[in-house]
Amino acid sequence: MKKKKRKKKKTRKQRRKKKIRRKSRKNTSKISFKKIKNIKISKQLKQLNKIKLLIKSKKKKIIDNQIKLLKGISLKRLANFTSQSLNKVYEDFKREQKINKLKRIKLEKREKAKQVKKIRKEERKRRQKEKKEQQKQRKLDRINEKIRLKDEKQRQKEEEEQRQKDQEELRLKEKIRKNKD
Repeated sequence: MKKKKRKKKKTRKQRRKKKIRRKSRKNTSKISFKKIKNIKISKQLKQLNKIKLLIKSKKKKIIDNQIKLLKGISLKRLANFTSQSLNKVYEDFKREQKINKLKRIKLEKREKAKQVKKIRKEERKRRQKEKKEQQKQRKLDRINEKIRLKDEKQRQKEEEEQRQKDQEELRLKEKIRKNKD
């Protein structure tokens, strides 16, 4: 049931769209492009004229206000006005200086942070190199130790063998002596 209703709704929507398309095609074919351009240009001209009138009225208001101010100006008011404007300019200048100073400080902090990071990185690399060198040195030391131990064992064997030979020779000499005696 629900599916059928959906299908009907879709078909209704499609029909509406088709009707709208047909109507728009009929309307566009009747109007010539020259008329459209003329209509657009005339609308734009009207808008520009309205804007000019608004600008003129605003200019008049501003000029009138300035004239009223000038009429009511005395030396005291003039001094007040100039001092206020100078104070405002000075305050703006000081504010700009503070902002620039804060920006400089911020930049310096960033640069210091970058330098610290760089130094730490270099130190880390140096430590890693040192560790690698130490590991290599340990390996070489182990190898040298093994070689030294082998040599020492071999020397001990040779000495032992030499001792045994010497002992045998001494025994033989003693036997020979005993036999001679």
